[in-house]
Amino acid sequence: MSAAGGEPALRKHLLVMRAALERAEFAESVEQVRRGLRWTSLLKDTLPGFAVKQGLPLLAALMRRYPFVSTAASFLVSRLKPRATVTGVLRVIVVAGLVWQGWQVSRSLREGARRRTARAKRAERI
Repeated sequence: MSAAGGEPALRKHLLVMRAALERAEFAESVEQVRRGLRWTSLLKDTLPGFAVKQGLPLLAALMRRYPFVSTAASFLVSRLKPRATVTGVLRVIVVAGLVWQGWQVSRSLREGARRRTARAKRAERI
């Protein structure tokens, strides 16, 4: 082979190898995005301390104490249509967020009442 005849073949081979490398990198990036967008990883990213330390034990306790919660959740999930899955999941997330906020407000109101009661008892002692 002459130098002029081998150069295009070598160039073509380098371009083919470069394209294969870019395809492999793209496939790896797509897989990383898929892993990052799973609902469990999104939950852990948004509520890391809650999901691992408080959320799962709290959820288990709620399921034991109020079995209708798991029944209602199962019913809601079974009613979701494949096309409306995203909308249904978002709706469930919004409802869960509202319940969570309501629980936080009720907890803060109870803590405020306890503080007021404790202040009143201290004032009576003085």
